[in-house]
Amino acid sequence: MEFKSKDRCYLTYEWHCNQKVRMPDIRIDPVKEKLFTGDIIENNKINKISKYRTSSIPGILVISGSTFGRAKNKLYYKCIPNNPALPIFIVPYNNKSKTLSKVKIDLFVEFIFDKWVGKHPVGKLINTFGKVDNIDSYSQYQMLCYNVSHPIQKFNKLIFKKVKTITSEKDIIEDIVEKYPELENRLDKDIISIDPEGCIDIDDAMSIQKTETSTTISIYIANIPMWIDYLNIWKDLGERVTTIYFPNKKIPMLPLLLSDNLCSLLENKKRIAINMDVNIVKNIISSVSFGACLINVNKNYSYDDETLVSDETYINIFKKCKSVNKKYKYVDKIKDSHDIVEMLMLMMNHLVGRELKEKNGVFRTFNIKENHKKQKNIPSDIQRFIKTWGSNGSKYTINKNNTNHDMLSDTIDVYCHSTSPIRRMIDVINTSILMQNKNYIKNKELCQEFIDTWISKIDYINSQVKAIRKIQNQVGLLDYSSKCEFKEKILDGWIVDIQEDNTNGDYKYSVFLPDPGFVSTFISREIYKKYKKYLFSLHTFNDEHTLKRKVKISIK
Repeated sequence: MEFKSKDRCYLTYEWHCNQKVRMPDIRIDPVKEKLFTGDIIENNKINKISKYRTSSIPGILVISGSTFGRAKNKLYYKCIPNNPALPIFIVPYNNKSKTLSKVKIDLFVEFIFDKWVGKHPVGKLINTFGKVDNIDSYSQYQMLCYNVSHPIQKFNKLIFKKVKTITSEKDIIEDIVEKYPELENRLDKDIISIDPEGCIDIDDAMSIQKTETSTTISIYIANIPMWIDYLNIWKDLGERVTTIYFPNKKIPMLPLLLSDNLCSLLENKKRIAINMDVNIVKNIISSVSFGACLINVNKNYSYDDETLVSDETYINIFKKCKSVNKKYKYVDKIKDSHDIVEMLMLMMNHLVGRELKEKNGVFRTFNIKENHKKQKNIPSDIQRFIKTWGSNGSKYTINKNNTNHDMLSDTIDVYCHSTSPIRRMIDVINTSILMQNKNYIKNKELCQEFIDTWISKIDYINSQVKAIRKIQNQVGLLDYSSKCEFKEKILDGWIVDIQEDNTNGDYKYSVFLPDPGFVSTFISREIYKKYKKYLFSLHTFNDEHTLKRKVKISIK
């Protein structure tokens, strides 16, 4: 039977057997026996096997409060675990802060269980992230709390070691071309990329070629599988599933030497790419082909670059995309560069999906609940979010018979993420399958082992992606709220979900705030209408159980 606490003081707790049946008559005092959630009883003996006895624990070290004795040259401070089912710890800490301020600010920390002799269990500090009022410290702490913090220091060192043996970037590219002679030389193509301002991890680029009878639009994607194959690092990629973006920084999925340099499709640099060539005759897609090639991007544009609209390649791509989209409806309208990039990426993910449907690709599914599919008199951006919020959840699947994606055009019958391999592991998997099937990979067995291993962890990928989105929302909303902390911020918000608590008559409302683009909740006994816009004010507060700063909204 397993012990499960409901609070820090063990005022309420349960005993569970293997069949998850509650066993309320166990006469054991969990405080006296110094148990943790996860400890078990076997044959009337207590077996202290809780993961919290060996795994690291995120918590807040309360250096602003009282001390609890001394350990050599350190003082014991109270430490509040993020998990509210764990008791309060005391942890020795030497406060070396040299600030003149008398105000002490608590710290986000990581610690491990040491011993439990007195009233409180004792922890041992293993990492300090920083002060609780620092947004970067908060983001690191949240990553640990949601188990998405996967260090890649060893991977970074390995990549640096492998690359430094070759004297220059030019030599590396030439070496790849020599070892992979099947690469097509496309250095003569006029290729451009379009990304947000300041982007340096550039996944995709595009070109266009016309003849008297047809037009070919080519989409180029950073060829991560070929780099993995060339460097022989199929077994070294670690557990990160996506790049994480925070307000002030990003946590890259791949080492920066790869993501921001060698693999990135930077202008005036020879790069290895995957190409998808879409041949168009009379605005109808007549054929699609895939390959690997050597390219040189002429120009990295940002979306709002004023010179983009005068670029001949962009002008021709814009015209052709606008005509093709009238038939295939990949996006609602083609108005600007954002729409062009969106359409081309949707097109490639769709066509890669068709290519991999019978070849064990990983597909993106998205099922919208029927009552969320159509809401009248709501702006299109809000409508799109409502569909997302009211879905059965988007997820990755290997089931080729379940590839429905309600958020996308009816044209898209199957969808495989493949256009962002620098920042998404799923895209690495799918492009690896693509390159393997096209016979561009030398280490076929290692590549297949990599594919099989990650496909077996689809549930892990889905849970990690979901947790990362939640963290990005929390960090982004707190950062936004903190910047307007000294003045009341009034925002438009749309109620997108309502949950009734039958025990006390409260309603929990989920609210989408278009500016700044995050979700928050509030609880009220008042009844408000779903899919209606109201005014809200933002407030920050400290959670009473975990001491973490949070954001709440109040309806005006």
